[in-house]
Amino acid sequence: MDTDWADLFWRMIRDPRYQTGVTYGKPRTGHAEGTVANHVMDLEKNLEKMRALPLSDTEYWKLRILVHVHDAMKLYAKRDAAIEDPQSHASLAAKFLSEYVADVDLLNMVQYHDEGYALWKQQEGRGRYNQPRFQKVVRLIWDVELYLLFTILDGYTPSKEHERIRWYVMEVEKEVGRGKLGMVYEAMRLFGV
Repeated sequence: MDTDWADLFWRMIRDPRYQTGVTYGKPRTGHAEGTVANHVMDLEKNLEKMRALPLSDTEYWKLRILVHVHDAMKLYAKRDAAIEDPQSHASLAAKFLSEYVADVDLLNMVQYHDEGYALWKQQEGRGRYNQPRFQKVVRLIWDVELYLLFTILDGYTPSKEHERIRWYVMEVEKEVGRGKLGMVYEAMRLFGV
């Protein structure tokens, strides 16, 4: 049976945990917009801009789900927890989403949505990054194009460093090849990344 992604989305955002979770936040580095709800509004604008790409309905709804769920559990998370810590906002968001869908790839995208930023910070700080950690993400996420489209959506906000998006896309391209990233490069042009 095919997943009704739109129905899943509407059910998910009516969940009281989601509705409370998006109230979290105040202006801070990387999130000048403050609350998760304000961040989601910015990303919704990005997603509308991305509709200029040849996205399928499924891709659109999966991206919209990612927009809404990826940071929605920060309120409930342990502060500064590592990405794979069960109490990190990413782990809690993946667990929350797993109550609505069994799509392992989408759950992995939620779990590792901040991985590009973490690896970029390592590269900037040390001149290198954790290759096994990077390899793990590239192996776990099957639809790398959708994952990188979300990376662009999430990273293209006024208070975030846009160079990190280009760097991460280039690193992933070395692993998967340019042929699998056609829409990613269209999106980068669209957003001027």
